[in-house]
Amino acid sequence: MKIWYYAKAGRRYGPTTREAVEKLYREGKLKAKDLVWEQGTPEWLEAGAVLETAPSPPSPAPASTPAPGTAAETCGLAILSLCCSFIGLACCCGAPILAIPGVILGHLSLYRLSQNPNLKGREIALAGMIIGYLVIAIALLGWLGWSLKNPLFTGHRHLL
Repeated sequence: MKIWYYAKAGRRYGPTTREAVEKLYREGKLKAKDLVWEQGTPEWLEAGAVLETAPSPPSPAPASTPAPGTAAETCGLAILSLCCSFIGLACCCGAPILAIPGVILGHLSLYRLSQNPNLKGREIALAGMIIGYLVIAIALLGWLGWSLKNPLFTGHRHLL
């Protein structure tokens, strides 16, 4: 018995059986333009083309509906976020400034991930943001500590 999936209004349901999909189609809960996918087939097809007795030529599924089991693409902004934040962490001389783009890219990638469910990389984006925020906090604390001990900032001018 093969596994079936169906998609309505951009949302995927399954796994299920052909009989269950046919029942949904007969009851009108699955429309002719809704998409179905059977295990072993290369693409999603319209339910009307697959389930009716006189099938019409199938139309391919939109590119935004990948077949189950296919690898999702990782969001490039999430990877850039993590890279910028790591470089900011690894290099202490002037590179903490790279943590700021790391945080910004992390936020942008989370937004992009919320808009496209076919992308993955939420954990990478969160890691980039967390590391970026930590690097920024450490840099600010270091600058604050340095400025409190520096005579130029404390008002005490000592001659050497």
